[in-house]
Amino acid sequence: MSERLLDHVDVVGDERIDAIAARGDTVALNAVEAETLDGWQINVGQRSMPFRVGYGLYRTPSVAASGMPALLQHRFWQSPEKERVCGRKYVGLLRYASERDDYRYVMQAGSELLGTVRPERRDNRRHLIVAERPIEILGGGVPFTIRAEGTGPCYLEQVLFLTELPAASSFAPRLDRLSTRVTGPGTVDLHGIASEPVTVTATATPLEGAGAAVTATGGDPDPLLALPLRGLTPGRPYRIAVEAREPGGEVTRATVDQPAVAPALESAAALRIPVEVVDCGRDDSTGAARCGTAKVSGNPAGAGGGRSSAGTGARALAGRQR
Repeated sequence: MSERLLDHVDVVGDERIDAIAARGDTVALNAVEAETLDGWQINVGQRSMPFRVGYGLYRTPSVAASGMPALLQHRFWQSPEKERVCGRKYVGLLRYASERDDYRYVMQAGSELLGTVRPERRDNRRHLIVAERPIEILGGGVPFTIRAEGTGPCYLEQVLFLTELPAASSFAPRLDRLSTRVTGPGTVDLHGIASEPVTVTATATPLEGAGAAVTATGGDPDPLLALPLRGLTPGRPYRIAVEAREPGGEVTRATVDQPAVAPALESAAALRIPVEVVDCGRDDSTGAARCGTAKVSGNPAGAGGGRSSAGTGARALAGRQR
């Protein structure tokens, strides 16, 4: 379903989230206590967040795979919530962002459509997602509706109605242990660790003389960096500019210098390996082995004669083992 996509702020950190939910002017609805739940499963410890049993809802695998939306709807009938929820509010969704989840939340108060929130981060922690556009709630009896869409579990813990828009948390990734390793002629691997899952782009520029820059880009966001840079000029040092972008769009940049890249190995001369073949037999009545040796020196590696002699020695060894 196509909806207006809403800008939102993203808040992480359990202490900060819990403090926002506990404010005196915040109206907090526990998702499991909503008036109408359709397509949801209450978390009883089997999935998603077993350490927070009973705190949230998720879409069952069959509902998620089908793409059918799950519906949460609530009206505030009791005081003081029914009075406090009225007015201009910022709506926040307290959710758990599981890895590889697929979700979007459509929010509506009565007939007024607020829009769709589609968080981008999936890092296995709690996030408070607050729509930047406020909504006017005319009365506690007006049904507030959330429709969870997508093909993921869409884990939801609370719906918060806030009088102020909180400041977003910083997700700028921190890069640690940036290093390089030469893995072949003209090839360098960039390694490092990021504080957030990131997609990395690295550009290697020669430090001395002319030469083309080489750029490589990583795949799916990951906190472990392992990016090969190929096509560097052997014998020339490089400066590598690193750009790390986390799923929400925040970027960190850094540089690392790579000393002269090792040149390609020169062609080696033909290698000759001396071979000594032991040929043993059991020709006397006592069964004692009589061994003689034949020395064949200077055979090229892998020559046919070497294979035949080795085969004779192997057969003789097998005879002794019997």
